[in-house]
Amino acid sequence: MGTYTRWSVLLWILLFTSSLFAQNLSDSIYQERLFYLCKVWGHAKYYHSNIAAGNVDWDRKLIDILPAVKRAESNAEFNTALLELLNSAGVHGSTGSLPTIPDSLNNNLDVAWMQHDILNSQIQ
Repeated sequence: MGTYTRWSVLLWILLFTSSLFAQNLSDSIYQERLFYLCKVWGHAKYYHSNIAAGNVDWDRKLIDILPAVKRAESNAEFNTALLELLNSAGVHGSTGSLPTIPDSLNNNLDVAWMQHDILNSQIQ
């Protein structure tokens, strides 16, 4: 291989790999929204009475809402998609008296993520 060909191949490899790993702002916003979508989805999965009882195919609801999350051009549209997801679970009902759980077993009570400014007050 000639010197020109080697440099040409090297240049193409560098351009191709840099385009694979390059991230623009919209990608990072989408990733942040996916993060909070998963947080909201996971929280509802375990704490919403209808979902926890198995009355809703919550995994399917997550798959169904992904296109709306991807299309969301603003946080308001993203929150609308989240509300659509949460409303699809139905009315959150009382499960009766809750058992007493020792503090040592309450490992997953940090819900500070709900206060992030990407989520509006209806979601929080």
